[in-house]
Amino acid sequence: MTHNSEALTKPKRTGKPKLDDAETIILMAAANREDGIALPVPDSISAPADQVARKIRRLIKLSLLQEAPAKLEDGLWRKSADDRYLTLKIMPRAFEMLGLDLPESMKPADAKQRASMDDAAASASPSAHKKSTKPSGFGDNAKGTTQKKPAKVSRNPGSKQRQGSKTGTLLALLESAKGASLDEMMKASGWQAHSIRGFLSAAVKKKLHLKLMSEEDDKGTRRYRVKSRAKA
Repeated sequence: MTHNSEALTKPKRTGKPKLDDAETIILMAAANREDGIALPVPDSISAPADQVARKIRRLIKLSLLQEAPAKLEDGLWRKSADDRYLTLKIMPRAFEMLGLDLPESMKPADAKQRASMDDAAASASPSAHKKSTKPSGFGDNAKGTTQKKPAKVSRNPGSKQRQGSKTGTLLALLESAKGASLDEMMKASGWQAHSIRGFLSAAVKKKLHLKLMSEEDDKGTRRYRVKSRAKA
């Protein structure tokens, strides 16, 4: 009976759930929309509507998507019992799953308040206008607390992605003269192949409206490239 009791007390392994291609594309599209709305799903998902609905219900169960009141311009998910139209919105956990930075608008209110208080204290210091140092202990949480900062982290089409994010890293590779192969993008981001393909389809082509070019190099490796936005 000893080995049975040990088995009962042994902690279970926990880890991130695995997402298939369609689920990754759905989340990636929502992450690259300014309002975080997941509907409508990208056209690149060719699965029947009932299969897509099952995938969406799984994402809700995994706390990666949540139901939210729908506006007129939002895609409709369902109608509630009290006759309210509901859509779907991405949740903070999904950004962690995708390896993306959490937008300022989705960060906890207490973190924003602490960053705001630190900014206020720094501006009150006589040396505040001479030195531009970040409050210690908060890292990038301090960004976006002034009126001018949010414009730099906006996910509007054509805007520059946040410096240092995986999205920005991949875009820099794609904008280089040689472009990037699938393996190079996987190594740079830590994403799997299906996540990279979802990024190329949902973020690069549909959200940023960039023309994605691909061709094989002299070694037979397919490389992907976009025209530099700085030259556009």
